[in-house]
Amino acid sequence: MRRLTLLGVLVAICCCTAAGADEPRQFDPEKLKQLKEKLGGQLDPEKLKQLKEKLGGQLDPEKLKQLKEKLGGQLDPEKLKQLLKDKKLGGGGDLGKLKTMTWKVGEVTREALVYAPSTSTAKPPLIFVFHGHGGTAQFAAGRKLGLHELWPEAVCVYPQGLPTPVPQIDPEGKKSGWQKYVGDQQDRDIQFFDQMLKTMKADFRIDEQRVYATGHSNGGYFTYVLWPSRGDTLAAVAPIAATLSIRDYKGQKPKPVLHVAGEKDPLVRFASQEKTMDMIRQVNGCDPMGKPAGKNCTEYTSKSGPPVVTFIHSGGHEVPDGAPERIVQFFKEHPKK
Repeated sequence: MRRLTLLGVLVAICCCTAAGADEPRQFDPEKLKQLKEKLGGQLDPEKLKQLKEKLGGQLDPEKLKQLKEKLGGQLDPEKLKQLLKDKKLGGGGDLGKLKTMTWKVGEVTREALVYAPSTSTAKPPLIFVFHGHGGTAQFAAGRKLGLHELWPEAVCVYPQGLPTPVPQIDPEGKKSGWQKYVGDQQDRDIQFFDQMLKTMKADFRIDEQRVYATGHSNGGYFTYVLWPSRGDTLAAVAPIAATLSIRDYKGQKPKPVLHVAGEKDPLVRFASQEKTMDMIRQVNGCDPMGKPAGKNCTEYTSKSGPPVVTFIHSGGHEVPDGAPERIVQFFKEHPKK
């Protein structure tokens, strides 16, 4: 019973960690109370906060080992191994297929996790996946956005952001993120994108008609930055829980867009996302009346331009179930014309 109880606590802790890895947020007081009770009153809020920081928003083997020791060494190694691969707990799934690549952008060394198809594919598609503020490339590759597992024929790039200030939640810029509009952060991330794209063309001879971008939260904001700044390169984009900066609106050209939004999003309010969805429908010249396009999805077609698909779910700021599969489907349907 002791082992099962501790395993249950680990699951609870990991779930809390996974839920907040992409955006800074506090542990729910009620959950803290429950966790404290499960551990016999031994874990106060400050210790739990320290534990969250040690986990770093992801579950790598060393951190799991440390956690196992903190919980008295009662966790079975095989169960730890299973937890490590469980993406529902924020684990990375199978990240063994990814390799780290680096680029020198100005004076800064940037890096990304890159997946390449195991079999030689003539002109594979290319997908860029951007993590949220405070997230990591490893976490994005495993936490429901591991698109390489859904489209193994595509080259998938999971870039790592740099410390980026965000008003109210991270004003000092201690956590990693991306520029939020064209010209922000001296366009350091657009330059990083250019370097990565150049390498992908040279190393993998990717299909330049099938280059895509998606991202969650701050990564979704940057996906919207790439639309006006690198629209000629991208075939389609799929931002999640993000908005389009009004200062970039005039620079947009029609592009297939799939936007994922949660009606109860506490960080990027749904009303703000609705305005963005209205704007991108205007850019593409879409009909005001949409038609069902799968679970949670509505497609707005255009007589003169590409469509807009909205994926609206009843949850909050998370990547909802079914969204990654729908994004991959959308990308497959929209090569550049």
